[in-house]
Formats: sequence, C-alpha cells, structure tokens
Amino acid sequence: MVNNDASQPGQRPPGTAHVEIQVPAGGWRFRRSPGNTGRITAELVIRGENPADRISVYGAESTPWGIETQLGFPIPATVREALRLIPPAATNPGLRISAPAPWIGASDYQPTRASMVHLPDTFNVFTYGTLLHIKPPIRTWEEGPYRIDVVGTELTFENRDSPTLQVAYRIWHDQRVVFASGDLPVPIGSGIQADATLRSIADHALTAGTGREPTDLQREFLAKHSAELRSVLTPPTAPYPIGTRVKVRGLAGATPASGIITDAIVDDDGSLHYGWRPDVARLPGHPMGQHLDQQLVAPAQNVQPTLHSPDAGLSSTQEAEVLVYGARVRAIDDPRFATGTVLRAILKPGGQPTYDIQPDQSSYAPIRIHAADVEPIAGTAWPTLQALLDARADAGISLESGELLITLREATFVRDGPTGPLPAFPPQEWPSQDPILDPESPDIPISAPPHRGHPTPTPAPRIVIEDDYTRVYDPRHELLIAHKQPFEIAISQPREKLVELLNTLPDLHLGGDESLVTLAALAAQHMPDEVNSIFTAGPVADTRNPGQVPAADPDFDDIHPPSAGDTEPPDIDLDL
Repeated sequence: MVNNDASQPGQRPPGTAHVEIQVPAGGWRFRRSPGNTGRITAELVIRGENPADRISVYGAESTPWGIETQLGFPIPATVREALRLIPPAATNPGLRISAPAPWIGASDYQPTRASMVHLPDTFNVFTYGTLLHIKPPIRTWEEGPYRIDVVGTELTFENRDSPTLQVAYRIWHDQRVVFASGDLPVPIGSGIQADATLRSIADHALTAGTGREPTDLQREFLAKHSAELRSVLTPPTAPYPIGTRVKVRGLAGATPASGIITDAIVDDDGSLHYGWRPDVARLPGHPMGQHLDQQLVAPAQNVQPTLHSPDAGLSSTQEAEVLVYGARVRAIDDPRFATGTVLRAILKPGGQPTYDIQPDQSSYAPIRIHAADVEPIAGTAWPTLQALLDARADAGISLESGELLITLREATFVRDGPTGPLPAFPPQEWPSQDPILDPESPDIPISAPPHRGHPTPTPAPRIVIEDDYTRVYDPRHELLIAHKQPFEIAISQPREKLVELLNTLPDLHLGGDESLVTLAALAAQHMPDEVNSIFTAGPVADTRNPGQVPAADPDFDDIHPPSAGDTEPPDIDLDL
C-alpha cells in the first residue's frame, strides 16, 4: 500500500503520535490502537521508488508484550513508556493487519544495536542499543540457543489487601524473542534472582500461561524445544555429573564462588567430595588457566547446582571499572563491531577514558572507542603488573603514553620516557585477598588457600547433540557449546589439524591429551568461520557473529512489497 505521507522513515513531523524503530529495509512504526484497549499496532514501512512514497508492507496488532512475540525483537522500556503516554489513534485506515509471515524475522526487517529510534514529540534520536543498555533486564540466563530475561517486576493490587507481584520476562531462541509476558504472578518476597524464578517463567510460557493464542513460532518451539528447555533448567540429582554448573560455599576468606564440576571423589570413609574448576580460572592471567589438570576440591554439602551466569571477574559497579588487556566487551551501538577484546585502556589529561578494541572478526583493525560506549562481558585476573606486561609483550601490544595498567594487586599509568612510553614506578599497591581469583596472593594466610587436587585419569567428555547445537562437557575445558554444522565439519578432520588450528588462539591452552570430540567442540565454538573456510570449499555465513551489525543506511532501489499475508519478503535490491 502506497501512502504519500510526508513522514519518511527517519523523518518525524511535529506531533507525530508514533514511535519508529529503523531497520535496514525501512522502519517499524508503533502506535496505540484505536480506543483505550491497551493494545498497540506495528507497521513495517519501506521506501518506494518515488522518494515521496512510503510503502506499508506488514501490519500487526497485539498487547505490548504480544507484539514482541509476533515481530521477534524486544521493545525497549523507554519505547513502552512513550507508547503509554501518547494518545491512542482515532483510526488507522492505512494499516492492514497481515497474516503471520516468517520473512519479517530476516535481518533486513530486524533492528540492530545501531538502529535509530525516534520518539514522539522530540527531536532527540536514540539508538536501539542505547535504549536496551540503559534499562537492562534484572537477570539474564543463557545456554546454547536459549535465553531467558527477567525484565522487571510490578506490584499490582486486586484489592487493598491483596497485593500481587507480576514478573515480566522474555524467552529467546536463536536470538529471536519467542515468548514475552508481563503478568507472571509470584508471591510477595520471592527471590526474583533465584533459579526457581527461571523455572516458573518456563512453566508459565510453555503451559500457555500468557493467555494468548500461540504464534506459529511458538507452536514450533513447543513441539521441538520445550522438553529440552525444561531439561536444562531442571537441577540434576546427586552425585552431580561432570559439567554441572555449581555454586560452592564454605570457602575460607571468600564469598561463594561458581564453577564447573570436573570430578566426583569418594573418600575412604564414604564421604563425597567434588572436584571443580572455578569460572574465573578462564580469565586471562589466572594461574589455573594454563594448568588444565588442576582442580579445587569441596565437600559435597558445600556444592549446589546453579543457573547463574559464570563469574566473569567483574565488580558490581562495572561502569566504574577500568578494563585492561584481555578483557571482553560488547559494543552498545557501534556499527563497526559486535564484540571484541580490550588491548589498551587510555586516559589522557582532560579527555574521556577510551579503549583500544580488537574486534572478534580477525580481519578487522583495532578500534579506539569511548569506554562508555561498550559493555563489559568479562574481566581479567592478572595478579601483578609484570604478569600483565609480559603477556602484552608476548602478544606484541606496545605501550602508549596515558595508558592505565590495573591488576589484582597493583596499578600504575604509562608515561613518556627517554626511550619511549614506560610504566610509572613504584606502582600503587593494595591487598588481594580472594583465594579463588588470586590464589597465589601473598596477602592470603598460609592456611587459607583452598585445597587443590589433580583429577584422576581424565574422564571422557559427555556429548549432547541437539537440532542446531552440540554441547560437550569436558572436565578440563568445561561446557562447550557449538553450532552443529561447524562441529560436524571439525570432528571429521584429523586430530593434528585441529590442534594446529587451535594453537593459533593465544588464550586457549591445550593439555595435549584432549579427545577428538573436545578438539572439535573447541574449534567449532571458538573458530567456526575458520573451520568452515579451511575444511570446506565455498563461501559460508559468519557463524561466530550471526548478529553482527550491518553497515548503516544502505541505498534501496526497486522495492516491491509482498501481498498481504505473503510468506515471502519484499523484493529489495540493496545497492551496498
């Protein structure tokens, strides 16, 4: 449908009563439905051959949560609030509600973190990534293709004496929102961060607790994936198998730590202990990182299964934390990269803190970006400045004046020296008393370090093959999750070729006796594109970064919208 509305995607006349989220092919426009129904409409608008034309190619209507399940992407909280405040449309004769169509899930019709978001009655323009960043979920759980967001809570009253806590959530599969609801009732005083909340969310969604007719995508999920989702959320029974994520209590001088079960040990008196490797052992600089045969040992009564995310070595005030070489970050809305590794942290006089980031795409050059424009994913565990400097020298990362160098025990800055940039000495020092994060710290009492053990002969890894993913539980390398296609390619290769490929990863340390299954899973998880390009012929998709942000503002020519209810996308030729 062609409408000569002067408002083009990206242009907003004063008083426009809708929110627009741009996508590569145009924009999604959201309005309140006519009448005070609490429902909203979503209209996909793309450009026509005539720049003055806008073409409506898809329309949907539902509740604010239901619209997410139809479109497959989250509506940021700021957009929800804006829609709540604008008046409902009197009529919307130009909108045609479309039959469900799979093509709207294609990347051309889904927002990226760099997509522009236009709010009504304001000239301020935000990015989609920024709006998601400023109001993140209370908790996020992820495993393989599954993700659950605990979005928020709201206290409601059926009457004065009966308050009810309503939990809002999303369930994702393969980076698409499949279920979303804002009305999961939980008892007042419930631990929203508890694992039981995640199980309640799954029960609510998978038993049609949302109260809406399921979408085609939901029906497919219920038929193919609901049993598996319930399975991965169900706590195992003791003795816990290798690969179980656990929280360990009773550690001397330390708060509870999390990690992966690597062994089950029965003492002579019959008591059960577990060998486990802490999550932080994977952080750059941790002494256990290069000693894959090391494990910690804890009595069974101190070990409890958990669904909490792995400990990434980040403080509770991540925004104020300075990251150093080896830390992992995610771009908030930068279109040049999605995730990457910190090379340097720089603070020049009178300037803003910046990072040099190496994008995960190996062909990309390092990017200098404001620290406020990235989200930390994982920190580091360099114990001393010398350990950090040695690792940087091995990687060929030179020093630059103005750098900040921060480790678990020391910190300094880089100044200009007679022969080039040099660390300023003596550094600032402070005690390091976490026996899990820094087990070799001189500040830990002799009796405090946790008991270390060496596993009995390494058990064979456990493998679980699903529709699209393969899970491998390895005692040394812990839980490995890889796309099924590169895993199947890798496992058909000779062992020595996989070892040769994996040895190019600077932060991966092989024990030398890994099984072929483990090597294939490591290669498929860390280097899927290299597996495809080296061991197969022909071009392949970028499986490592399927959500990679495309270049912004492509030119659109020859756009032909589908008919209502068409299962095929519009015919769009992109002149990139």
